[in-house]
Amino acid sequence: MPLRVIKAIAYHVMLWTYCPVRDLIRTFTARHPVRIFTFHRVTALCRDGMTVAQSVFADQVDYLTRTHRVAPLDEAVHLALSGARLRRPVAAITFDDGYRNVLDFAYPILAERGLVATCFLSTGLVSTDRRFDHDLDSPIRKQLQVMEWSDVETLEHAGWTIGAHTVNHARVSELDAGQLRHELAAPLKFLENRGGRQIFLAYPFGLAGDVSPEAITLAEELGYAGALMDCGGDAGPDSARFRLPRIELGGDHPTYAWKAYARGVVLRRST
Repeated sequence: MPLRVIKAIAYHVMLWTYCPVRDLIRTFTARHPVRIFTFHRVTALCRDGMTVAQSVFADQVDYLTRTHRVAPLDEAVHLALSGARLRRPVAAITFDDGYRNVLDFAYPILAERGLVATCFLSTGLVSTDRRFDHDLDSPIRKQLQVMEWSDVETLEHAGWTIGAHTVNHARVSELDAGQLRHELAAPLKFLENRGGRQIFLAYPFGLAGDVSPEAITLAEELGYAGALMDCGGDAGPDSARFRLPRIELGGDHPTYAWKAYARGVVLRRST
């Protein structure tokens, strides 16, 4: 509890003193960053580190639009890596795994605000009755369906982009060479055959220990437009295209904490 109180005080101080001064300087110098945000599930059926309720998600989206210009992922990555001079921070919204509740709840909230996002799919689970292994102990496992391909098409027609999240949500650092090639190559080919272009990869789990140098090299060789981790931090010209940082925003965080994360302040481990 003492640590929790200290962190809460620190986040409030950063939000109300440090961030305004920092952002004012960045506006004058046109040196604002790009931030890519990760979500997974949007539902009120449970509360955990991967789930955000619809009402909270709506608040988060509204906060992002007040503090950033929200852009599609490909545009955000281009601005970050090109070192574009930005007088306002740019945000991109992404969803991992392809849960059906993203279509049911996140999509209408974003559509109402004229925004689009990117959804990263584990293609071996789409249009099946399978569930993710990381949901084995969830009390609402039966309600954690993955989208059908018809659901994916609905998002595509609305302007969303679709990326790869391996075939089976594999931790790529644990795969042998043959397994690694299958998990990365198969979804890319499948999405390209569906007409996809500029396809990005999101490494499952996404922390430093979950991603091997071999996976990074292979993702580039296969022709992905880039690859995203989940280690936190702003994206800029010093970011590696196949190790792009993302900030996890879609969990059961106190309001002051997710607001701090949205402003690029993260006082927690990300590796």
